[in-house]
Amino acid sequence: MNGMDNSEITNPVILEASNPPSVMHYGNVYKTKTTELCDQSDAMSDFLFSLVKMERILEKKQKAVAVLKGMNETVESQVSAESSPVTPEFQHKYATLILHLDELNQELKYHIGIVLHHITEIAGDYGMQDVILVTDWRRRCEDEAYEIVNRLKSSQGSSTVDESKFILVAKLTTILTLLSHLQENRMSNSELSCIEEVFADIRQHLHPSNLKCFEQSVEQLISHIVLNLSPSILPMSTSNAASAPSNNNVNPTEPPYPGHSAG
Repeated sequence: MNGMDNSEITNPVILEASNPPSVMHYGNVYKTKTTELCDQSDAMSDFLFSLVKMERILEKKQKAVAVLKGMNETVESQVSAESSPVTPEFQHKYATLILHLDELNQELKYHIGIVLHHITEIAGDYGMQDVILVTDWRRRCEDEAYEIVNRLKSSQGSSTVDESKFILVAKLTTILTLLSHLQENRMSNSELSCIEEVFADIRQHLHPSNLKCFEQSVEQLISHIVLNLSPSILPMSTSNAASAPSNNNVNPTEPPYPGHSAG
């Protein structure tokens, strides 16, 4: 034993023990982990920052839309008057407001993209890729619907449309665009839920006297269309319309939309 040559020691365990990881190795591991944590922290900061920015942009947009609505009402109320309120100063203010709204929309779209990007990554970690695809699909359909209604609104020239009615028409058009892009081989309960969510959103803004008409004229018809597109999909439920708790948020003094009588 005492005469054994050092070259005869070939036990890998002994060799591994004799060569422990260096300080540099641990330093690299620590640096890698720190970088990953910093990246995650930066991503979360971007996500939270965009959420806060979206809220502030929406507040600014709400105020700008209120001013625009007031200007539209001013023109409507005095359209037959001898002294028209559409002065060069009024036109300049109106055009500036439109450009401001467009700028807010572009900024809002940018931050929505950031939020959706982070949601996509989170959903991917939990195997929820389909949710993101459906969300993006719905957003594209909504953009298309609002573009259609905006073109129609612009083609009417000087005539003005109440903002609430404009939103209602845009949401109803969204349902049509959702249906037009549905394909039987890809339709699922996820796509169906998009239509149901739009219905719920519309009911939030309808006068209570119009809910039953909306259920019978729109929801039931769309339910039949969906059933014909894909018989394997369960019929859409319209029972919530009659007892929708969202009616509590509706101003009871709000007049019914044109074409629907109260009561």
